[in-house]
Amino acid sequence: MNPAWSMIFFTTLAGAGQGLMLALVGADLAARAGLAQPPASQAFVIGAGVVLLLRGVGLVAAVFHLGR
Repeated sequence: MNPAWSMIFFTTLAGAGQGLMLALVGADLAARAGLAQPPASQAFVIGAGVVLLLRGVGLVAAVFHLGR
């Protein structure tokens, strides 16, 4: 099995973005349930920006696979 580099980058970046989003949602739910202290609101804004960046770069990597 020899996958294209673009697909490796896509799956890695998309998975990292999805994992970060789940971590942010988990932190928010834990804070609402009183199990943890709520993080600063800037953490959610920065985290959401990083998620969008990771997912966007992953989609750009996937576009390079279309011609193959």
